[in-house]
Amino acid sequence: MLKRHAVHLILDCEGCSNLDNEDKIRDFLESFPAEIGMKTISKPEVIKYNHPKDEAENGITGFVVLAESHLAIHTYPARSYFALDIFTCKQFDVEKAIAIVKKEFNVENLKKQFIERGI
Repeated sequence: MLKRHAVHLILDCEGCSNLDNEDKIRDFLESFPAEIGMKTISKPEVIKYNHPKDEAENGITGFVVLAESHLAIHTYPARSYFALDIFTCKQFDVEKAIAIVKKEFNVENLKKQFIERGI
């Protein structure tokens, strides 16, 4: 049986800026994959949502398909928080990815989970 492995890096980021700017999120999704050695195979999809009753639920969701799987971001500007998922079957420098994310969004607090997946 062929064994395949993938990893899922999950970042929860607090104390952040630039989370309500669709162009900023789109630019990040366009440039970040190449910076960590991955190839995009779709244009980023970026959707802004304004909750009709709860401003804390407003935010932007962005997604890009990678040759190696996908990258997704969900922002909550009122909370200065975002979640970022990198699911990939390609090895990459996790610490470099985290450093780029921290710098790009001025992250004050970051929690990471790294999950190995596959059969």
